[in-house]
Amino acid sequence: MRSMFSTVLIGFSLFGLPGRASADGYVAPFLGGAMGCNVSQRSASVGVAGGWLGTGWLGAEGDLSWAPDFFGRTGVLADRRLVTAMANVVVARPADESESEGHVQPYVSGGVGVLKPRLREVGGLFQLDANHLGMNAGGGAMIFFNRNVGARADLRYFRGLRHSAVDDANDFSLDLSTLHYWRISGGLAVRF
Repeated sequence: MRSMFSTVLIGFSLFGLPGRASADGYVAPFLGGAMGCNVSQRSASVGVAGGWLGTGWLGAEGDLSWAPDFFGRTGVLADRRLVTAMANVVVARPADESESEGHVQPYVSGGVGVLKPRLREVGGLFQLDANHLGMNAGGGAMIFFNRNVGARADLRYFRGLRHSAVDDANDFSLDLSTLHYWRISGGLAVRF
């Protein structure tokens, strides 16, 4: 199953590679918040997305985020973070070179990757440090103030995949296959 996901992901990534040098690469650091579903309280996150959009409507993107208090503040947890690393296919409105300022580029994207929760009780008696297969899907828009600098807003849904009693057995009774939440984020977008 993992090799099938890897093959599909590599195929989509290669399909999204730019055919000409006029494709746009971008980096978008962001601040965000996780909410809803499995999140007991809103949790701040920080991360970066980066990728490229081909001369058409298809591209590829990587998304990495870190939420240091994802599982909430309690008196017994010393560590309660969630890290996500996703590889996405992006479908976006093609850039129009005549729009050098105020160019809005809406997009949708989705893909698979890793959800990495880390929970540790004070004293280290109970711990969870796992890598779990997950997916994400969402969309947003980038608006460029000039050719290279702009802003990005994004709303994205994350969910754990592949239920397995062995993989999901942990001291915190956390079922990683049912872990799911929304992330809203915004930040800078730099095109190159």
